[in-house]
Amino acid sequence: MKSAHSRSIVCSRLNIWVILVLLIGIMFVTQKKAYTQPPEHCSAFPSIDFQPSTGNSIEFYANKISVNGRSEYELDGNVEAYYTDKKLLSEHLLYSIGADRGQAAGNITYQEPDMSITGQSADLNLKSRQGIITEAEYIIPQRYAHGFAGEAELRNDNSMRLKNASYSTCEPGNESWMISAREIAINNSKQQGFAKHVFFSVREIPVFYFPFLSFPIGDQRKTG
Repeated sequence: MKSAHSRSIVCSRLNIWVILVLLIGIMFVTQKKAYTQPPEHCSAFPSIDFQPSTGNSIEFYANKISVNGRSEYELDGNVEAYYTDKKLLSEHLLYSIGADRGQAAGNITYQEPDMSITGQSADLNLKSRQGIITEAEYIIPQRYAHGFAGEAELRNDNSMRLKNASYSTCEPGNESWMISAREIAINNSKQQGFAKHVFFSVREIPVFYFPFLSFPIGDQRKTG
């Protein structure tokens, strides 16, 4: 016969799992609702509005543009770089012609039709959509998703890998829930997110830890 103490331990463990299941269910139901219709508290999300470039080459604009031999462009002041559906804004840009790669600094903004990232510095190849943005703050308006990352790495398979990052679909500054992780991968093509070493917080209070967590970032629902 089990003692009262043993039954109490089992009951406590069951209660923890029930709370865990309920919280995760609320998280994904809320997230699903956010994708089908904008919740009132997400009305503060900005839209991304810019006209894509139609040319096959990168277009540059700045207060000052210098050519260093045949290998580099150096741009200063209100720098703008456009390539098809991508845009990079900064205060300074050193662009390597041969490598099609730019090193940008100061008030970084990188935009695609469905995503915007701001940061402190960037090392990017606009043509291949590869590079790194530091001290990044990202917004994905169509999915009401946003967060921060010490480093955001763009990959040419339409995915993004975030280090020391956060993710939420609540209004910025009023997050009822948020995940914080050592690493978050967002795959826009598959509409899935993956995170490692995750803390799930409710109203800024860490509630659970997960070594690994996968979650939908679109209309798809996870099964299994």
